[in-house]
Amino acid sequence: MHQFGWNGIFILLFIIYVIRNVRSGGESFCKTSKGLPGFCINLKSQIKYCPKMHSWLLNGGTEWLQLRDALCSNEVNPDSAKVCCPIEWYNETSTNTVLPDYSSHRNFRLLPHDSKCGYISLGGRIIGGQYANPGDFPWMARIGLKQNGESEVFFGCSGTIINNRYILTAAHCVPNVVDGNHKIFIRLAETDERINPESVLIDNFIVDSSPFLDFDVEEIIIHAGYKGIGGSAHDIALVRVKSEINISSIFTQPVCLPFIKEYSLQARLNDAKILNSNGTVCGWGKTDTNSTEGSSVLQNVIVPIIQNIVCRIVYKKDALITRNQMCAGGLKGMSSCSGDSGGPLTKIAKRDDRVTKTKSVRHYQLGIVSFGKTNCGRENEPVVYTRVQNYLKWILDSIRE
Repeated sequence: MHQFGWNGIFILLFIIYVIRNVRSGGESFCKTSKGLPGFCINLKSQIKYCPKMHSWLLNGGTEWLQLRDALCSNEVNPDSAKVCCPIEWYNETSTNTVLPDYSSHRNFRLLPHDSKCGYISLGGRIIGGQYANPGDFPWMARIGLKQNGESEVFFGCSGTIINNRYILTAAHCVPNVVDGNHKIFIRLAETDERINPESVLIDNFIVDSSPFLDFDVEEIIIHAGYKGIGGSAHDIALVRVKSEINISSIFTQPVCLPFIKEYSLQARLNDAKILNSNGTVCGWGKTDTNSTEGSSVLQNVIVPIIQNIVCRIVYKKDALITRNQMCAGGLKGMSSCSGDSGGPLTKIAKRDDRVTKTKSVRHYQLGIVSFGKTNCGRENEPVVYTRVQNYLKWILDSIRE
């Protein structure tokens, strides 16, 4: 293996720059010399995410010449020069990540065991989504706000049940200080706000029914790193309700959190597996960008989970996208929208049969709806989610009996 220092690379880049016109500058989308879609990445700091091109750089010799047609900026300084990596070659995930073990955390026992969460026993709209039936997504919570003395309620966000006392949501959904004229509360066991109580039907027989359930808020915990502005990182919060939630009801059950090591999900939920796969988003947000109100019925939609670099490019003028966030969506007419904030991005994963001796599938919450473009559901404009896996310790540290 030949390794030529950065001075040698500078010479090569200068020669290439002189003999050809480069296509564009800055981190952006690009097209390779063969017309394939790609990402314009920094040759020095990001080339490791494009393994095939990285090997060209390391091997040197004639393989260096293959970088000649890959430049996508007019920079000749090796610290800032960029090359166009084909999308299919790009990979920011690491196969050497050591997963922490949370099973010994003092509060791990406060969360439901893997066999007691995320299961849709009935199996049975967000933009481009479909209506949910009662009991389809029993972990869904609505965050309500109403003025004292008034009956009208504003539901601007949602969240998820994670145990018998806590709701997980986005920080921007729950201002820690609500003035004395307003009350914030949590509503559970509601799918269609036009129907109360709701009933579960199986083979035309009513199996169970339940009115919606409202819970007063005891405590709101917002991540200390959240800045309170649009596009802020650490957009995550916990809401503790004053009374206990019956998490054994068909209508109110917790979602699973992505404890990959503890739940033996290494082969199901690691970064490499979830990229380019699909997730499910739920909420009561707008079903049309021209709507002024959200949906009266819980919606769900399937969206692709994609590389963070896509959101970094799309939102480069709005926010800095980090590893604590994730990117999903970008399909025309299929997206979360205004009013869906705080809701979950979940993925179904089969539990490890070698450990559980069963063949069941469960929903694990990977993300929390954080922010997106104003015009929802436009092609190539994915939504940014808070990456739940990166906040598992924070969640465990924050909850209590």
